[in-house]
Amino acid sequence: MTKVVVITGASSGIGAAAALKFHQQGFNIVLAGRNEARLSSLASTLPNSVMWTGDIAQSAACNALIKFTLASFGRIDVLINCAGIIYRSTATDTSDSQWLDTMSVNLNAPFYLSRAAIPHMTENGGTILNIASDWGLKGGELAAAYCASKGA
Repeated sequence: MTKVVVITGASSGIGAAAALKFHQQGFNIVLAGRNEARLSSLASTLPNSVMWTGDIAQSAACNALIKFTLASFGRIDVLINCAGIIYRSTATDTSDSQWLDTMSVNLNAPFYLSRAAIPHMTENGGTILNIASDWGLKGGELAAAYCASKGA
């Protein structure tokens, strides 16, 4: 049976690169992200993929992504929590909404997605990859919320 990978943040950067690598390994791929145009462009090059467009900042959306994956492919073998957002501002200039938005996507979403996926991964084994950043260990300039979220 063909293995299935779910990749958040698949519309660019590390997420898109991961999708290409998993395609080369013969996986079925769920490309998840907020930018429908970029996801569609990538999906058009990967015949073994489907795309899911949404905002994983809320647990209901995370649950919907996992349900979509199961409806599309019937299983989940790998979950890659790659989505991340960054606001370029100091700690004193970071608004409450920027802080909460960053924590919702960078910290809460990997938990919500993992919680939703694990029950469907235990029968076949599975792997969860949480993409972090060295800025979680040593802060970066103008990235207070991002660094805190990656450190968490």
